[in-house]
Amino acid sequence: MRKVLLISLLITLAVSSMFGWPISLQGVREDTVSESYFDSMKEHLTHYIEIGITEKSGFNRYHGMPLWLLIAMVDGNDSAHPYKFDLDRWEAGYEVTLVSSDGYSVTFDTTEMPVGQLYLADRKNGEKIAPSVVGNVSTKYMVKDLVAIEVMIPDLMAQQESPYAYELEFSIAGTQYRYSLEELKNSEFYIEKPGQYTTSAGTVYASVYGGIPVYDFLKKIANVTTEDTLKVIALDGYEMTYSMTDMADTSDGVWIFAFIKDGEPMPEDPGPVRTVKVGDHNPNIDGHLSAKLVKRVELAGKPFKAYTLSLKGQMNFDLDRQTIESGVSCHKKTVTYKSKSGTAEYTGIPLWRLLAYSDDPSLAPHKQDSSIISYNRDLAKSGYSVKITALDGYAITLRSEELDMNDDVIIATIKNGEELPEGEWPMILVWQFDSDRIPANIKGVKQVSSIEVITD
Repeated sequence: MRKVLLISLLITLAVSSMFGWPISLQGVREDTVSESYFDSMKEHLTHYIEIGITEKSGFNRYHGMPLWLLIAMVDGNDSAHPYKFDLDRWEAGYEVTLVSSDGYSVTFDTTEMPVGQLYLADRKNGEKIAPSVVGNVSTKYMVKDLVAIEVMIPDLMAQQESPYAYELEFSIAGTQYRYSLEELKNSEFYIEKPGQYTTSAGTVYASVYGGIPVYDFLKKIANVTTEDTLKVIALDGYEMTYSMTDMADTSDGVWIFAFIKDGEPMPEDPGPVRTVKVGDHNPNIDGHLSAKLVKRVELAGKPFKAYTLSLKGQMNFDLDRQTIESGVSCHKKTVTYKSKSGTAEYTGIPLWRLLAYSDDPSLAPHKQDSSIISYNRDLAKSGYSVKITALDGYAITLRSEELDMNDDVIIATIKNGEELPEGEWPMILVWQFDSDRIPANIKGVKQVSSIEVITD
């Protein structure tokens, strides 16, 4: 790793000289912070502060940023959000090495260094200096003329070096299982077949996928039946449930946990594991059913219960359970709701987002096909009625003006972290009890079955 770091340093110094001093960042990914980039960070972030430090030379005033801001750029693979810092991983522990231009280096374990203790400074007593690590710490960590930061996170590095090291987790009847992708690839269950899925935008992704059949594998390691409900949980928190009856049905293909795509390890996004259906006849499934970034598989031990939400208006749609769950995962909102039975936390999707299915057929958001419509905010602000109806026929009517972009009024599918109880299932209309945007005359609606847009 150190040899790679030195080579990278030479390249960085050559390429970045025109932008002022460079600092090479080595970790799960590679990056570079030039002087000009650091200056832009100072303009757009609020972390550039004054740090007072008593040294042998006396009391000095430095200006800089927390060192963790730079480490955040390489402590994961998310280059799109470079300042997203993984505090949990820092506290769990890994090594950070600071390297000076004169060859001096020092290494510390993050468990022994408070996260806000070190700063990267570019000014001392108002004067510009070479980038230096400072802080109220031992002088051995105060590295002048910093040229490199090396971050060693063993588990993530291993995944990067060997994509098959990634482990898929299973929780079945209280028992936990973990299998590396290498173990699964070498198992008797591994298959490769063509499969495809179609996104809401109408784009078709077709490949030859390699993985393990869901039902056959689970049946091997546990007492699984078709009466069970399967839940997969992704690295980003996305959740999707499946009927084991569907998982066991091989009439038009086989559901697999796929980690090979066209002969190569699945890329990190949309991998390293995803659910997809494969078979000799190249089956095609809805894109939201193909969960990506799968990390954990859970077996609920209870039958899968299907339901439908009917959306009516200028266009009509019937959304199934998995479509609703996909929407909740993408637009998740939790509210604290108070009723006669007590206070509870409900999680679901803001009601206004569902209105997009039926308010205006002329719009096509997210580059979707013309059969899927988009929320028309101008129409909502101009005013129309929204009728929410329960399974027993009970209904209330609200106004679109009060629901417009109102995330505090939701159609919930989860109560206190669990599936809704029987009297509220499958969906319930609730709201944040102390919101300043509670619609007039709103009432809770249990067992919601339909939502209707009624234009004036």
